[in-house]
Amino acid sequence: MGLIGFVSCGQSKDALHGSWELAVSKIFEVEEESFAGVNWIFEASGRFLQISDAPEGHIERTARWEYEADSGQLHIIYDHSDNDVTWVVVELTSDTLAVEYTGYGFFVERIFVRKK
Repeated sequence: MGLIGFVSCGQSKDALHGSWELAVSKIFEVEEESFAGVNWIFEASGRFLQISDAPEGHIERTARWEYEADSGQLHIIYDHSDNDVTWVVVELTSDTLAVEYTGYGFFVERIFVRKK
């Protein structure tokens, strides 16, 4: 069962533009007690930046992104990697981005809040 019903239908990709900060991360519906500070930045040009403050240091990953509003699929295609990830957007408002990922034996839920 997902976070909530799909409510992003009708939201254009423009709604994703900007910076988002990870507020909640769950794996198999269990909230992670500690996770690195993660920020997602969506640029209007289609470029994407993921910034993580992990114990091993500050990590930045670049990619391009594509959003299919009708299906809610958010494709992150990482540069210099075969690691492309497709998230399903289950909520997209002016302040909240909630996504889900199922693959490689995992079910992951993440909720981001817009950085002001």
